[in-house]
Amino acid sequence: RSLKQRRIIPKQTNIQKWTPPPAAGAGNLEHVSDALHAEALAILNALNATAKMGFNQVIFEMDSTMLKQAISSEDYDLAPLGALFQEIKFQLRVAFENVKLYVCPRSCNNAAHVLAAHGASLG
Repeated sequence: RSLKQRRIIPKQTNIQKWTPPPAAGAGNLEHVSDALHAEALAILNALNATAKMGFNQVIFEMDSTMLKQAISSEDYDLAPLGALFQEIKFQLRVAFENVKLYVCPRSCNNAAHVLAAHGASLG
């Protein structure tokens, strides 16, 4: 075929505007009942991200004694958030070889609260 007989079909392009990812995992959580629920979802997201990065020995710091108790024991397994706590415990068992959980004062965990406030403002 000659060049005159060929049809030139333009390529379709799907242009999407690039947006940067949220700062250090900051994001907005929807349908959250209370602070414990938000912190549990945050640690589950952190577990998933950490596992995807290939880390198998991790230390998690939190300022919620209740959250640490909930994921370190079976005391809260039948609570309204029990299924979430069980999922966190499952992820801790299967994704990591060595995990340490520490409770630190809120004043030492200020970066997490700045990110949480930023995430809340995104909604």
